[in-house]
Amino acid sequence: MPPSATASRSSTSRRLKAYDSAILYYKDVVLEYPDSRYASTALIALVQTYRTIGYDDEATQTCAHLRQYYPGAAGLAETCPSTQTPP
Repeated sequence: MPPSATASRSSTSRRLKAYDSAILYYKDVVLEYPDSRYASTALIALVQTYRTIGYDDEATQTCAHLRQYYPGAAGLAETCPSTQTPP
């Protein structure tokens, strides 16, 4: 499945509150297409999904991954502020 289709499915799953499915799709985009324009967007959405369901440790780890591998990602500063304090 192309990254755009996977990204679309993950967004739909998140809107439907099927968070487990959304998490799997977002991770799939990053693993299968790490160099695509969708990878950083999927990681941003993954952080937002983790926060929505209270997975704070996973959100923090994903923010660290974003900062390391996608430092210029759109929305990074808003989604993962560098002054983020651990829960």
